[in-house]
Amino acid sequence: MKTLKNTDDEKLMHAGHRARMLQCFERSGLDGFSEVQLVEFFLTYIFPRGDVNPLAHRLLNRYHDFASIVDADVIDLQSVKGIGKRAATAINGWSALVQRYITASIGEKEDLSTLSKLYDFVETLLRMEKQECFYIIGLDASCNLKGYRCLAKGSEIKVGIKNEEIPKFLFSTNAVLVVIAHNHPGGKCNPSEQDETATKNFSELVQRLGKGFLDHLIVGVNGIYSFDRKEICREFLPL
Repeated sequence: MKTLKNTDDEKLMHAGHRARMLQCFERSGLDGFSEVQLVEFFLTYIFPRGDVNPLAHRLLNRYHDFASIVDADVIDLQSVKGIGKRAATAINGWSALVQRYITASIGEKEDLSTLSKLYDFVETLLRMEKQECFYIIGLDASCNLKGYRCLAKGSEIKVGIKNEEIPKFLFSTNAVLVVIAHNHPGGKCNPSEQDETATKNFSELVQRLGKGFLDHLIVGVNGIYSFDRKEICREFLPL
């Protein structure tokens, strides 16, 4: 009976801790949360019961911050004690959900009809990213945003982007014009030979699908490089 009572007490303690986190969130949002509290709060949506604090610490020990946890590979996540396949899939899916939310909330309201607006959009998307990301951006004939998607991130880029992802994206968004963009985290925006090859391949594929290829933009610490203009089209001041 003593063991049962301790178990019940633990359940009440964990339930109270979750309630306090929710109250804190209701009062001031996430502003007052530490990184471990943020991860712990997030994990309560993955694990509806139990103490997730130790798991939050284990995840941070491996991935260092919340964004890296959400971006982690499903297989790699399962190497952390307490994370099974279902939980790993749920954690990994959050970045896609957030991306879908952002795309849906912007919808066709985002006007990218001028180069300045396009550069603003790509800078916001990529300048602060800590790992290399490769995006496809779809526009309608008037250059209103139809949607955008991260096709690869980090080591995935070196493996290569699957060509079938392009028609899937174009079909789902009804985009008729395409811009691709990626970043050089910690490096300059100057293009490499691989970037030249990627631009040529994407341009040819998009045109074969009957769409217009507008540009490939590279975001680096010094600015944004445009393949269409063959120059740095926007320079950044040091952060």
